[in-house]
Amino acid sequence: IIICSLLFVLSACDDVDPVGEKKATSSQLSVSERYISFDLNRSKTVNVTASEDLSWDAYCDQSWISVDNSFGTGSKVLTVSAVEDNPNTQKRNGTISLRSRRYNRTATINIEQEGTYLRADKLETVFSPKEGKQSISIESNATWSIDSKPSWISTSPVTGIGIGNITLTASANPNGTNREDYVIIKNAALNKKIKVTQAQVVLNVSSNSLSFDQSENLSKTISITSNSDWTAKSSESWCMISSKKGSENQDITISVSENTTASTRNAYIIIESGNVSQKISVSQMGVEVIIPITSMSFDYGSSSKTLSITS
Repeated sequence: IIICSLLFVLSACDDVDPVGEKKATSSQLSVSERYISFDLNRSKTVNVTASEDLSWDAYCDQSWISVDNSFGTGSKVLTVSAVEDNPNTQKRNGTISLRSRRYNRTATINIEQEGTYLRADKLETVFSPKEGKQSISIESNATWSIDSKPSWISTSPVTGIGIGNITLTASANPNGTNREDYVIIKNAALNKKIKVTQAQVVLNVSSNSLSFDQSENLSKTISITSNSDWTAKSSESWCMISSKKGSENQDITISVSENTTASTRNAYIIIESGNVSQKISVSQMGVEVIIPITSMSFDYGSSSKTLSITS
């Protein structure tokens, strides 16, 4: 009788926990994913399967790993995330451990985050002196941003992740010298230096001086050689230009109205492209007056003579 009583007591003890509460008849704890690898995708859901009365806690051993629920009871869905970019080019690892609060039940999720990379399809780009755009393809598994750039370059977008394009826009180069610099793109572990070069302004004219006689509607042609946009203006209204603006190589016509004065008159034409310019001097002769004699004499009394004037 004594032995049977002891067996009954021991059997009863198996159904209670150390504080006297009744144990669950089943104490299951498992996860749907035991291995997660993060690259561009930074979060993943994991199904936790547990007995209804089984309470558990989730522990992350790395600060860059997080779960949206650090504890729970019974079955739940966890969102596991890599909360920051990998600052290294090598893979890094961590774990999430789920542990039952009262029972010897555990589940482990192994986490791996790929090493960070940053790739560009070109490391150098060349612009003409005119305002222009160039596109660069970027691939990165971490958030990238524009770290530095010259003032004459604008970028769009200025940050991103994954595969995409950056548009570089160069303002017009106003100078007669090339300019070059770097656009630096960086992410958590790497940077890329994109060399940007812009050609100098070239501006030449076929002649820097023109001369006309006094007649009306006379014209001459000037050839402009350039690799950029340009403007033309005249200093005098009687000296006219066929085109006041243009681009690259082009011919313009210079024409003059009649000079009705006896004096030679002068004008100039300025061709400009940014800070580079060419000056064309224009002169037009005045009316030429020819008097064949410089003196006349008359006899006493009334008389007349004829004077011929040629102009």
